[in-house]
Amino acid sequence: MMLAALLFVPSLAQGGLMLVDEFYYHMRRGLPRWERISHPLDTLATLACLVFALTMDFDETNLIAYIILCAFSSILITKDEFVHKNLCDEMEMWIHALLFVVHPAVLLAAGFFWSLRGPVSGGLISPESATTALAIQAFVLASFFVYQVIFWGIYARTHDHQQ
Repeated sequence: MMLAALLFVPSLAQGGLMLVDEFYYHMRRGLPRWERISHPLDTLATLACLVFALTMDFDETNLIAYIILCAFSSILITKDEFVHKNLCDEMEMWIHALLFVVHPAVLLAAGFFWSLRGPVSGGLISPESATTALAIQAFVLASFFVYQVIFWGIYARTHDHQQ
């Protein structure tokens, strides 16, 4: 049980940083069209990694595919920094840097949960608990994705947040 709690630390850190980034910085400055489109894509790429881990068997071939998905997601999230350098203050840029650091740790922990879902979990946590942990993470991320699409894609566009 202690291991499962420790594996949630990167996700909790990411969640806290995302809350600050989203509900302080993004609300304060608004998001231009590019960010309103690209931020949900970042979330979707991360969600793809979690859904893959939830739906695929843990084996060598799938592990390679998962690593490729994680690498793509980790690179994709950096794409906006060319835009952010002109829009964000130093503290928001620092939050982004922290998010870049914690993102691979989140995906590594998810991969570890995935490996524990199989029949040989090593007794560290039950396969059911590992599946539940991944499902919780996927649900939270999917909820955030829906929020991003609705708020920034529909509501903010029609309520003066458009830049």
